[in-house]
Amino acid sequence: MQEFPKEKSFTPEAISVGSARISRDLRPIEKLVEEAAKELDEMGKSARNLISIGHHSVADHATLNIGISGISRFCVEYLEARRIGCGYTENSQRYIRLKKDYIIPEEFSANDKIILKNLVEEEYKFYEEALQKLIQYQYEKNPELAQRAKKATEKGIADKYNAAKNRIEGLAKEDARYVLSLCYKAKVSVTYNARTLEHAIRLLKYDDCREARELSKKFLDIAKQKVPNLTILANPEYFKKMFKGEEVLDSNFEKTRRELELLATETYEKYKGAHNIDAFPQYLFEKKDNVTYMKCHSIDASIIAAILFINAKHNPAIEKCCQIGHYLALIKTEGKEFMKKALKHLTLFDAVPREFEFAEAFKFRLVISSACFGQLKRHRIMTLLSRQYDTSLGVTVPESIKEVGLEQKFMQITGAAGDIFRYFEKKY
Repeated sequence: MQEFPKEKSFTPEAISVGSARISRDLRPIEKLVEEAAKELDEMGKSARNLISIGHHSVADHATLNIGISGISRFCVEYLEARRIGCGYTENSQRYIRLKKDYIIPEEFSANDKIILKNLVEEEYKFYEEALQKLIQYQYEKNPELAQRAKKATEKGIADKYNAAKNRIEGLAKEDARYVLSLCYKAKVSVTYNARTLEHAIRLLKYDDCREARELSKKFLDIAKQKVPNLTILANPEYFKKMFKGEEVLDSNFEKTRRELELLATETYEKYKGAHNIDAFPQYLFEKKDNVTYMKCHSIDASIIAAILFINAKHNPAIEKCCQIGHYLALIKTEGKEFMKKALKHLTLFDAVPREFEFAEAFKFRLVISSACFGQLKRHRIMTLLSRQYDTSLGVTVPESIKEVGLEQKFMQITGAAGDIFRYFEKKY
């Protein structure tokens, strides 16, 4: 086993290019990286050429650690949609006591900013009231923990190290946060390899969320400084300069997701009422409460069903999406035409949409709260396809909120939030 000498500091690009040379050079790894580091011009050219011919995996050897603060939790969900080649740690609403620190979107009108501000102020007021009651409730419900917390305090143990006290208060914070909107600010520590960073830049650049677009610009500034050649696809001007006028197209990132929504909606509406659609083979469905397990042996049908369910408007039924998927997969001409439209903007450097991962695996359809989703999305080595938030599904009320007599107030505030969401949804 070889370890790079501690006294030597190699740039991320030198490590990537040196590592790439392993496949064709028998010399020690350290020598290859040292050589790459010395040949600065040649190193950049090597990195660009490797990327241009499809050997993008060399960018996986370069990692960057980035600290992000002051973005909304809504934006954090966009950020953390990347799962491979990354690591995230964010401040948790379960462990910290939130401050009244939130973001009002700049694109909102003056009147709409006031509407959102008033809602968030009411939410925070409820959060503070609920937190106090829930802490007392948890002390009463967990007498053993309460006794341990009391003894630790009497011994002079600081609150920071009083595990029992923190556990009780954590349970209260976990349920109090259910009333809060996603505009509250967050801090995130991010580790990306260069390939994942490049993908994040390209995808966030065309997002509907202004915060996400601004984050893309800041990521690009870091990439230009630290790994310009390993993230060259995220910088079209630099790509054009280095490859003598050739262009890298962003149409897949700019248009595919929006056009998939149109394609999926049109296809679902066209076939959902077809007289013979129910006759086609179905998935195996096992449903329990808000969880539906699905099993299908047709890869094409699974992919089409995923595209329909995730992208079609008006909350399509997963069972109907699966039936349509089977129909299109079996009627080859129509299935092929659907796939052509879904992939028409893909270029040499692009991956297929994530729905293509929805093939042979364990598949579940969940109806969960945003608070629960915040925990689920932490498990990244899986395919997680989520639809936009849908207020028609209702809200989840923690049992402890009911126990302390705050359910009615909770429903009033979340009901007002739903009304405001639907009002904003039409405008923005």
